[in-house]
Order: sequence, then structure tokens, then C-alpha cells
Amino acid sequence: IWVVSRNEKIDLVFMTQAYQTDVAKVLQVFWAFGEGLQEVLELVGLVLDKFAAEIKATKIEAVGRPAFVRLLRRLGADFQYVTCGRDVRPVMRN
Repeated sequence: IWVVSRNEKIDLVFMTQAYQTDVAKVLQVFWAFGEGLQEVLELVGLVLDKFAAEIKATKIEAVGRPAFVRLLRRLGADFQYVTCGRDVRPVMRN
């Protein structure tokens, strides 16, 4: 879990996880909540690059809202795939 804090206030929270494929180790970033990402994007990008290099990841993926595609393009990211979601359905017990 990562936290961006300014002026003694938590502005952003995100989580990371790493996974290994046959060809690469990937650092996934999941944006949880917050505001002001645009103002700290460059710094957060550098921190994540450093962390990814330390764990020997060669790729970073951001999972979040579609607006992130536009925002993250300036860091060299491009659209790769869609993550879909749904509400949890109630399960009836017998």
C-alpha cells in the first residue's frame, strides 16, 4: 500500500502487486482513491520506476478508470486491455 500525503493530509492511496509471466515480471498499480494525481504524477512515476527496477520488473501496468489512459500517456503508457467488473451477486443458501 502506497500513500501520497501533503500538508499532513492523505491525498492518494494506491496498491501494487507484482506477477511473473513467461517473458516478464510486471508491477501492477491499482489506484484506490484520492485526488491530485495530476500534480504528483511525475514523482509517483519515478518512485514506481525505481521500485519496479528494485524488484526486477520490466513492465508497469496501471489498473483503474478509463481516464487514466489519457493521463498516463505522458509517462509513455498506452491502452492495452480493459478490466471489467460487476457487483457481487447474492448467493442463496439451502
